Amino acid sequence: MRSYHQIAAPMGVSKSLPRLREDAKRWLIIPRGLVRIVIIISMGLTEVTFEKCQLAPLTLAIRAIPTQQPYSVQEVYVQSNNVVGAPSSLPFVAIYDRPPGPGEHDIVLNANDSLEITRMLF
Repeated sequence: MRSYHQIAAPMGVSKSLPRLREDAKRWLIIPRGLVRIVIIISMGLTEVTFEKCQLAPLTLAIRAIPTQQPYSVQEVYVQSNNVVGAPSSLPFVAIYDRPPGPGEHDIVLNANDSLEITRMLF
């Protein structure tokens, strides 16, 4: 059984977005790949931004870099009645550290899910 985080979700107001991105990098780099996904939640007066970050996959193009580098995979912007960038998915394997079994699958958050998550903020 794992004793570390698979997903981290730092939150803050929109002015602190650069700081949240730095926190996300630390969550991904310091535990040496034990945290697989960071979801930054940045809240403004009229919009909430969900930014999914992870480590770049090891490919031939970046093998010269000694460590994997964090990057933003996707951003979803939610306003009171509008969502841009959905759906967003969280890979089953990244969350549970095993392949999905029968009836199990990635978690997918569509536009309605995003609106429901932020409903009380607007």
